[in-house]
Amino acid sequence: MSSQNQPIELYIPINTKQEGQLSVQGRIRIDGHFIGNLYTESSLEIGPHGYLEGDADVVFADINGRLKGK
Repeated sequence: MSSQNQPIELYIPINTKQEGQLSVQGRIRIDGHFIGNLYTESSLEIGPHGYLEGDADVVFADINGRLKGK
């Protein structure tokens, strides 16, 4: 199964701000604001209103919002 077909394991919804270090095995989707570092053995999706400020170690990334890496 491709990573795009896996269910979302971690979701940060719009109008939500979260900080920290996250490590998951499945898909991550960000529609809100996350500050910190992410790791997944799958994919990261950043929606049109999503914002990631930090580093992402992922297999595949689909970025429609903003990513500010360190």
